[in-house]
Amino acid sequence: MAACLWGGPGAVASHRSAAALWNLAGFPAGAVEITSPKNAGGLPPTVVVHRLQPEREGVTSEAGIPVTNPLFTLMELGRVAPVKWVEIALDDALLRGQASLRGLGWVLENFGGRGRRGTRVLRDLLKARGYGYAPAESRLEVKFRKLLAGSGLPKPCEQHEIRRNDRFVARVDFAYPDQRLVLETDAYMCHSARSDWQHDRWRDNTLVAMKWRVLRFTWDDVTRRPEWVLEQIHLALGSPEACRPRRGCPISTSAAGGRGATMEP
Repeated sequence: MAACLWGGPGAVASHRSAAALWNLAGFPAGAVEITSPKNAGGLPPTVVVHRLQPEREGVTSEAGIPVTNPLFTLMELGRVAPVKWVEIALDDALLRGQASLRGLGWVLENFGGRGRRGTRVLRDLLKARGYGYAPAESRLEVKFRKLLAGSGLPKPCEQHEIRRNDRFVARVDFAYPDQRLVLETDAYMCHSARSDWQHDRWRDNTLVAMKWRVLRFTWDDVTRRPEWVLEQIHLALGSPEACRPRRGCPISTSAAGGRGATMEP
């Protein structure tokens, strides 16, 4: 707020500061960044100032601070942040309903060419997301999706709903319904409460009783043991690929159905 006041009439929190105010994933509080129509001289060097007239349609307030709205914030992040972080923030905003593909397309069409650098990042990210795109619910799901995409495994259903006697039982991250196989990603931040942990155990037991099989993978599994993760899925699907030796795979080739399996803790 102090930086906006110093920036003069029309100055707003923007870019990384705006992303932090909207609690977008990957952008914690810390950076002080504003957009101002005036040359805001005299500010500390830790404050980043973008000399531009903020668009009236893109300005709102959060916690009493004038700030670019989530749509404009996502459009402008490409100027100051790596593509992978903009992608994470984009999926987070889509998931929480702070932005929509249609709304972002409208902002780019109407304001993306008015002296704003970095807008191509958002254009490319939207182009990669077709009509009906559903964002993953966590950074771990994004990494897991990319791991599966390059694995040669059949594409699973995402955010698959399972019902029993027409009553809702669970919505799982990934599933192979024909094989009754569920793949879940366990991000600690989403399961840190005891009640969440208890609910997951109840749900898994219910699915097993319904003859579904459940495989759970953590952040360390996906990022540090990706070959092991793929091996488990191949084994569960009964794929011949699971019997082929893989360099660095922490499960022995004899684990396809017999004794002698060795697994990393």
